[in-house]
Amino acid sequence: MSERAAVIGSGAAGCCAVLELAALGHRPIWIRPWRTESASLWPESIRYDTLQLLDRWLDVDVVLNEGRYPVTAHGCCWGSDHLVWARSDRDQGGRRSSMLINKQHLLHILQQVALRFSDPIEAHLCHAHAVEQHWCLDLGLQGSLCVDLAIDASGVARALAGTRAAVNRHDVMGIMHWRLQRQGVAPSASEPFTLLEACADGWWYAACLGNDELSLTLCREPDHSDQDDAVDQEALRKLLNRTVHLKQLIREAGFRGYRPPVRLRTQVSSLELFAGWGAPPAVAPWLAAGDAALRHDPLSSYGTTQAIWSGLEAAQQAHRYLKSGGSACLDQYAGTLASLRAESLHQRAEIYRSEPRFRLHPFWIKRS
Repeated sequence: MSERAAVIGSGAAGCCAVLELAALGHRPIWIRPWRTESASLWPESIRYDTLQLLDRWLDVDVVLNEGRYPVTAHGCCWGSDHLVWARSDRDQGGRRSSMLINKQHLLHILQQVALRFSDPIEAHLCHAHAVEQHWCLDLGLQGSLCVDLAIDASGVARALAGTRAAVNRHDVMGIMHWRLQRQGVAPSASEPFTLLEACADGWWYAACLGNDELSLTLCREPDHSDQDDAVDQEALRKLLNRTVHLKQLIREAGFRGYRPPVRLRTQVSSLELFAGWGAPPAVAPWLAAGDAALRHDPLSSYGTTQAIWSGLEAAQQAHRYLKSGGSACLDQYAGTLASLRAESLHQRAEIYRSEPRFRLHPFWIKRS
């Protein structure tokens, strides 16, 4: 095909867009930044049927054997002091319907496969402007190029889409992330687990990464996470002492090794529009995918699932546009994402409102 499409961004959404465009007969230009956003500090649950969407390009079972964490027990303390445990569900084939994955491992494989089906350019998009229904993309030292359509999968940077549509910032939260190790302690006989627990300051998420390491994440108000606390093991112990169950599970499992936390801010945000075409300010066609379109609350554990789906779907609708020139396919894509945004924000509000114990604390007042 003579039409050229560019994909901006090297995360899961960008890789999936590249792969789907190639499957549809295109040779996409893949603009890959030198450095990518670090959004893979903690593992994420993903459904097996979502991963099956990628089975045209990779062996899903092999990927899971190498990059799945063997967690079978999931605990939740939310809405009351009672701890509820559930086991991982299995489908009719005996596979777990959802599982905990190493996102960095999955992303590395997707990137290696996508390189074979694209014309990659390692660069950041400096500026984009439309000229006669085409995009002129300024890549700085890498020069410039013109394409017929662009898919923005550049994460919250929204390198192209952020200049074409307003950004709705629904919330900002502070994240503190630790990795705890067992040191000189025999592996615990208990099952590898995940645990979600609400507390007055926010919520905790813990996940076993094999027998000897624990991923531990605290989500709370950003101004608290910016403060110089929890810089040593004693400060972390004080934070954990505010939990009901997590402190006990960590103690029983023998996770004592400590490294200082990684601090970052995460935003729940979305574009006002998810695709554009035809008339100012859009002019040339574009679509947003992954976090560039909609950045979820990390509580949802939906980021990778949406990245895979939206990357594939954006590529399919981009192909239809390039083939027919009609904008109905882009309207359909934008409408689907608008519905997803509304549903996601509604569910998020309902989840936070379902925690009554801390309703007078600032974190919960703001979100319920």
